Amino acid sequence: MTKYIGLYFIPLFFLACQSNVFDQMLRNDQELHKPQPGEWRFEHKENSQSLHDFRQSNFIRPDSKRKNIDLIPIGTFTLNDAQQLSLCCEYLSIFYQIPCRLSTVISDTAIPTKNRRIGTDHQIQLLAPFILDSVLLPQLDSHAFCSMAITTQDLFPKPEWNYVFGLASFTNRVSVSSIYRFRDQPALNQIDNVCLLRLLKTASHETGHMVGLHHCQHAHCVMNGSNSLQELDQIFCRLCSDCLQKLNSNIPLKIEERNIQLLQFFRKNHLETPIQELIPDSIAFAN
Repeated sequence: MTKYIGLYFIPLFFLACQSNVFDQMLRNDQELHKPQPGEWRFEHKENSQSLHDFRQSNFIRPDSKRKNIDLIPIGTFTLNDAQQLSLCCEYLSIFYQIPCRLSTVISDTAIPTKNRRIGTDHQIQLLAPFILDSVLLPQLDSHAFCSMAITTQDLFPKPEWNYVFGLASFTNRVSVSSIYRFRDQPALNQIDNVCLLRLLKTASHETGHMVGLHHCQHAHCVMNGSNSLQELDQIFCRLCSDCLQKLNSNIPLKIEERNIQLLQFFRKNHLETPIQELIPDSIAFAN
């Protein structure tokens, strides 16, 4: 009888500790306001995804073979753009606790004329689904858990939409995001923190879709949908307790250690708003 005690006691203790962490974080979740016309939740009536729903879905898991997030630049990047991509790669490694690799740049000539259009501001727009299905998917690395393209060109998902910040496939492990609309002061010879924060939110959001997370209806969370830059700027970098619990059931996380690493990243890069979002969790862990 004694030899079975460890087999049962350790998992139960671990689950109890994890549950306690999520209970602590739940108290720090901030309630969503009633959606207003033009906002994502007003325009898109989406069902909430429960933990049970998430566990029943066919989400992808990292394993001994598929163990990296690949970040693939498409197009022409300035030095500042390249620095932001490098920081985004570092951030995703911390956020998902999975190594992120920055790949070689792909020319935007890989997107043919028929999959481009001229937008309302006379900018070039690339068809996002084409990038997923015809650029990323055919060359998806066998060691990639998932693959995200980042482009400096604007994106559109289908003819009737004006634009999209990013698009991801729930099943094919590929996504694309654009920094075209994120720049605050493109002439600066330094990192634009407004652009960087928008990129971090969008990249972590689209990666969340690739691991099976739907748009969050529970609380302020990086998995909330957004229809505009104003709405994107109001979205938290933080995963709410509900979405973090889902992620943890797919990718086991050292949650307190992850929180410390995220705070260190934000402090190093002078991103004050997400620091304020995460500090209450740090206080809860310490109590």
